Amino acid sequence: MNRSEIEIMKLSRMSRQRQSFPNRRGVAVVEGAVVLASLFVVLFGMLDLSLLVLESNTLAEAARRLCRTAVVHGLMASPQMTVWGPTTVSGTAGDGTEYAQALNPELVTFILTNVNYVINWPDGGNQPGNRVQVTASYQYQPMMPLILGSSPIPVTVATTMQVAH
Repeated sequence: MNRSEIEIMKLSRMSRQRQSFPNRRGVAVVEGAVVLASLFVVLFGMLDLSLLVLESNTLAEAARRLCRTAVVHGLMASPQMTVWGPTTVSGTAGDGTEYAQALNPELVTFILTNVNYVINWPDGGNQPGNRVQVTASYQYQPMMPLILGSSPIPVTVATTMQVAH
């Protein structure tokens, strides 16, 4: 076999390989689009869920702060402090009351008028040893309606402590 016959055989082998594997350039684009779309849905879904958990933890810390403030405003509170309780108190974090001011330092990223609180004395009094219960609630609006739905998710936390003085 001479050199030209070898080159012809190589070319015919290459053309047979091309016929058995048709052009696949468009397939890579479609596969990439499907994989990237799935990756972004998972990534943003994780981000949305983590923001929900962050806001829930922040709300819980704000409720603990309000409850700690309420336990030192009991019946035996010092004269420069106002006595809180034993009647149930409710409002929003944006209402400007002394209760809201105890709640607000933790709620930096929240819309204060959307955060509700209830302070309750389940034992019926604000004497030392009685309990104070604070419940705080908020509506979390998901960023990705595809993952968590489009309606707000209610977040409610409660904490209970004993009156100190």
